[in-house]
Amino acid sequence: MTLDDLLLSCRADTALARLGCRTVDDVCRLTRSQIAAERNCARGSIAEIEAALRRVGRTLAEEVGARATKRRRTQEGACVQGAGHAKRSATS
Repeated sequence: MTLDDLLLSCRADTALARLGCRTVDDVCRLTRSQIAAERNCARGSIAEIEAALRRVGRTLAEEVGARATKRRRTQEGACVQGAGHAKRSATS
């Protein structure tokens, strides 16, 4: 399946082409942060790309070490997630 099949805007299509994508499989190997690093590809374009991939039953690659899944151990052994998330203490 080619990029043309996703029916993307010129901006999104150009950004993906600059990233070396020629097929939908190429796009699915990219993460959000890789696309966001490309010039002129902001949240709106990324949302458009993700929506187009969902229409064909595909998604972008998962972020490795993403903030949402980042965890660290405290000295007490409790698992603490990033800011704004619920925290679990060693005594609970």
